[in-house]
Amino acid sequence: MVLKNIVFYEVMVRMLFFQKGSMTEYSSLIRYSEKYYDNKYEYRHVTLPEGISKRVPSTHLLTETEWRNLGVQQSPGWVHYMIHPPEKHILLFRRPIFVTANLTKTKSW
Repeated sequence: MVLKNIVFYEVMVRMLFFQKGSMTEYSSLIRYSEKYYDNKYEYRHVTLPEGISKRVPSTHLLTETEWRNLGVQQSPGWVHYMIHPPEKHILLFRRPIFVTANLTKTKSW
């Protein structure tokens, strides 16, 4: 019984190491688009290599934790907002445009 547990533990450690290593290997292959805009949001899409795209669920939009665990690296505020089934390997992101002009006040001396 103890031997079975040790073998199981070693197999699990190898699987985790392999998965983690492969994700870092693939993360250099992730491609990020330029940003594009409308009057409410800025958008970008991220193209994943085949090795990572197999792990993308098609049942729900990804949380920030989920897409970061896939190796996607972006500044805060981006939200995975849409799934395009024919191109599961392309993640569509958006974030609100913050209008800073209204936040800054001009000082009158």
